[in-house]
Amino acid sequence: MEPEPIHVTRTSLPVLEDYVDHLKDIWESERLTNHGGKVQELEASLAAATGVKHALCVANGTIALQLAVRALHLEKTEIVASPFSYIASVSSLLWEDCQVTFADILPGDLTIDPMALSKSITDKTRAIIPTHVYGFPCEVDAIGELAESRNLRVIYDASHCWGVRFKDKSIFQYGDIATLSLHATKPLQSGEGGVIFTDDDEAADRIKWLRNFGHTAPDSEICGLGINGKLSELHAALGLCSLKMSGDLLQRRKDVAAAYDDAFSGNAGVIRPKPQEGTERNFAYYSVLLESGGKVEEVVAGLKRKNIFPRRYFRPGLNRLGFREIQPMPVSEDTVERVLCLPLSAEMKPETASGIAAELLGILEGKSGSST
Repeated sequence: MEPEPIHVTRTSLPVLEDYVDHLKDIWESERLTNHGGKVQELEASLAAATGVKHALCVANGTIALQLAVRALHLEKTEIVASPFSYIASVSSLLWEDCQVTFADILPGDLTIDPMALSKSITDKTRAIIPTHVYGFPCEVDAIGELAESRNLRVIYDASHCWGVRFKDKSIFQYGDIATLSLHATKPLQSGEGGVIFTDDDEAADRIKWLRNFGHTAPDSEICGLGINGKLSELHAALGLCSLKMSGDLLQRRKDVAAAYDDAFSGNAGVIRPKPQEGTERNFAYYSVLLESGGKVEEVVAGLKRKNIFPRRYFRPGLNRLGFREIQPMPVSEDTVERVLCLPLSAEMKPETASGIAAELLGILEGKSGSST
């Protein structure tokens, strides 16, 4: 019998009865959207958990970035971003008519290189939007100092980062704004959804009407160009269930990652990117760098034969998208060819990770690995 497929990610669903309890409240209120009680409860819980003044829920992580740009009046300006991230990190900016340029990444943790960033900033640059890749924090101190010296705003794409802390602070406390994805496969999920974190009262006030068609309150006049970026009560209820499970889910992810670490320990052919010291990780992804793109293709094909499906996150690099002018980024381009994200979820068993690692090492050595 063919084994069950093991995908790179898997959704962690709550106990159905817990979700149904929230649904009963929603049915009683007869309010499915328009910033109802469940959204308000989720926002308050997220703000309390992170120590950030405002946690504003929106429809998804992409619209979170777009509204963050609008909230800081950055549409149609020049912005420097990371070339190594998911497509939404740049498409969201292009939808706001921003002129996006890139700064290369660090080979150690794959986040934006502050030295390269400094060289990429021009007189026209108005903001920096780096990505905390795989939940690895950017060099926030260096970026903060650079932004202050050049009078730039900083929005962190922290889509992967629920549960991440750096220097004893939530990662969402860094920058003018940080955005989170609540997509179904993230460590905290609401099916679809996103969150905008900020301590900036003015930006928060703008986001509230920007996400609601331009209304400052129900039945109010339109105060500006808005969009429908609201999170529904149904999604917020799922988010509250996920938040309740969060501690356990993060621990289970950590256990799976530890099994991979043990299996790859001492193997020079499998490089594991690591975050800076002072990082409390969430293990949103388990990434490895192999010797070459050819080795990655060989491993992907070999694992697929075993019904195991890793992903080449993130490919292509954003600096080489076909609809934009190519901007060479040597470190990012090398990483794109050599990186592979292995299956990891709170639903996996550590022994499954050990088996996948054995298969991968067996492929690299030209022989079969053990069964998962």
